[in-house]
Amino acid sequence: MSRRDFDVLVLGGGLTGLAFGLLLGRQAGRLRIGIMEAGPVPQPVSEATGLRVVAVSQASRAILEYCGAWNRLPGHRTGPYQRMVVWQHEGSADGRRCIAFDAAEQGVGELGYILENELLRGALWQAARDCPSLELLPGLAPTAVRMDAGGVSVQGADGAVLDTRLVVGADGQDSWLRAQAGVVCSGHAYGQRALIAHVDSEKPHQQTAWQRFLPDGPLALLPLADGRSSVVWSCADARARLLADENESSFNAALTAASGGVLGALRLTTPRAGFSLAAQQAMYYTGMRFALIGDAAHRVHPLAGQGVNLGFLDAAALAEKLADHLASPHADPGDPLALRRYERWRRGEVAITMAAMEALHMAFTSPWPGVARAAGAGLAFVNRLSPVKTRLADYAMGRRGDLPRVVRAARMG
Repeated sequence: MSRRDFDVLVLGGGLTGLAFGLLLGRQAGRLRIGIMEAGPVPQPVSEATGLRVVAVSQASRAILEYCGAWNRLPGHRTGPYQRMVVWQHEGSADGRRCIAFDAAEQGVGELGYILENELLRGALWQAARDCPSLELLPGLAPTAVRMDAGGVSVQGADGAVLDTRLVVGADGQDSWLRAQAGVVCSGHAYGQRALIAHVDSEKPHQQTAWQRFLPDGPLALLPLADGRSSVVWSCADARARLLADENESSFNAALTAASGGVLGALRLTTPRAGFSLAAQQAMYYTGMRFALIGDAAHRVHPLAGQGVNLGFLDAAALAEKLADHLASPHADPGDPLALRRYERWRRGEVAITMAAMEALHMAFTSPWPGVARAAGAGLAFVNRLSPVKTRLADYAMGRRGDLPRVVRAARMG
């Protein structure tokens, strides 16, 4: 049985895991960092725009630039958006019960970016491959783990044993490491599914992210770089399954009606896919020589597109706390004090975001008409209060809050 030694071993070679490895490797130096990924090496993406996209904030762009991944993204497939318009179903996108954010008003070039998931992962993988501190271990799933005060041993499916002083779970919402560590989650299912697809529209999207709150969940139209829009339609499970089985013409008509015709007639250009929605928060993010980041630690409703951004901030926060700690001679990356500093920092920040998402969801999907009407009126009220609207925009872009050093040091916008 072969054995290999690492200072830090990351389980999960997705967006968050790769970003964490790069951030730590660039800040701490002289570490042996392994990234264990059950799947194969990412393949070059096709010319067709991928179905899965993520909304990336200004703060996440700063993190990706520091990682050396941003400049590896092809510019013609990086979809910036300059405006965001949110409205309630009883109002309109240009009238009552609406709030609009504009990049120019906020003094930035873009509010954020819509990026293809696999394109972004490929850029991070390339950057990781070129980082001397990192060793990528694709096609290797963990099968057993032993954690004690002396260290961690992870056995791979090939029988090899990887020894490390800290193991980091970046292995998604169904985290294997979280389960092995016995960490339970609080939270609940929403009884909703999100349908995703790409559509052509009769009117141009104007580099605007559109979101309409409907009685059973939000509908978002996100601007793609190729002129189409990515649909994220969250609705009750039963209705989502019916919509997924509708013929294309019926679905197009239903989608156009649900969007209030804001972009005119909408037409599917891809198959539809779907996933169930839930909120969850790990009871703790760290323990005996382990830490959880990204979806392994928390999961939020996609109504504000904050999931991937929270994961990148986790990665930057953990890397910062570890790098500061490891600046001392003979410091141990699995030191519980350093890990708890990360947990205290990020668990509080994530809780604030989760509470805000929960409040929005409950207000706009309330069965009580008066609550939903009040929420719509609140959008219009905030839209007229420039200081409040600016503060909200700053939080959405990642320019406020307890931010990691690599974000604070960046010139965002």
